[in-house]
Amino acid sequence: MLKRLRILLKKKGRLSRDIISDAPSVPSPGLYQFRFGSLRSAYRLIGYASTRDCEYIDSRDDRHVIIEEHALKLGTALAAFAGDVKFDQVHRTIEVRGLIVSLRIARSSHDGNEKHSPTWTVEHGQHLPPGLIFGIRLDAGNRVVRDYFLMPASKLVERLRFTESSTKRYGLRWFGSVDDVIRAIKRHLGRTQIKISLVTVSAGGI
Repeated sequence: MLKRLRILLKKKGRLSRDIISDAPSVPSPGLYQFRFGSLRSAYRLIGYASTRDCEYIDSRDDRHVIIEEHALKLGTALAAFAGDVKFDQVHRTIEVRGLIVSLRIARSSHDGNEKHSPTWTVEHGQHLPPGLIFGIRLDAGNRVVRDYFLMPASKLVERLRFTESSTKRYGLRWFGSVDDVIRAIKRHLGRTQIKISLVTVSAGGI
C-alpha cells in the first residue's frame, strides 16, 4: 500500500484524498485510514506532509459547529410550522412529517492552477436516508458559509464533486440564506400534505 502511495506521489507531485480516490491502481483513502489510522499517518510513513489534509482535520470541529447551528435553526423553524421534529445528531438528519432532511457540508478545493475551476465536494456519509439534502457550501478557506443548496438525496450515490458550471447536472437548487431554504422546505412539506389529502379523499370515494 505504501509503495503504491509513493509511486502516486512521484507521479502527481502531491497527495490528497481526491487524488488517491481517482487513482485506479491505488487502494481507497478509507483503506489507508483503516490500515494506518489516518491518511496523515500513511503520508508520514512515506515522508510526505500535506497541509491540505491537516487543514481538513483541524477544521473538522468548525464544520461540526456549522452543522449544529444550522440544524438548530432549521429544526426550530420546522417545529413551529409542522409540529414534532426529530434531530439525529450522529447522522446529521432532521425528520419532520415523514420527510428526512440530511445536512451536509460542501468543502472547497483547488489545485492551484488558475485555469482550473474550484471544486466543491459533498460526502455521502455512512447513513443517508431518502429525502432531501440541505447543503452548506463553504468559501475557498472552508471556514465561512458561502451559500446553500437543496437536492434529492438519491442524487448523492457516493460523493458529489461539482464546479460552478456543473451544478445543473445534479439538480441543485441554490439559496442565499437559511431562511430561503426553510421556506423551500415548507413549500415541499405543503405539497406533500396536499398529495396525501388528495389520495385519502380519492380512497374514501372508492
